Amino acid sequence: MWQAEHQNAYDKMKQVLTSEPVLKLYRKDKEHVLQTNACHKQIAATLLQWEDDGELHPVMYASGQLLPREVRYAIPDKEG
Repeated sequence: MWQAEHQNAYDKMKQVLTSEPVLKLYRKDKEHVLQTNACHKQIAATLLQWEDDGELHPVMYASGQLLPREVRYAIPDKEG
């Protein structure tokens, strides 16, 4: 059962993933990488950019639930 300690951990994780130094502002002068993931009913993507420290940092997250007709797609098609 979902308890207050679970909610607190979830809220902390969201805060860390959506603020500096993890999440950065998009810069059009930087190279970027798109990572995608899909499962049976959901898809997700993260847009990352190379920073001066030589590491990839996320600049955007996206996710969504698939429509009933889309769950029949193959995983590579979902990720595309």
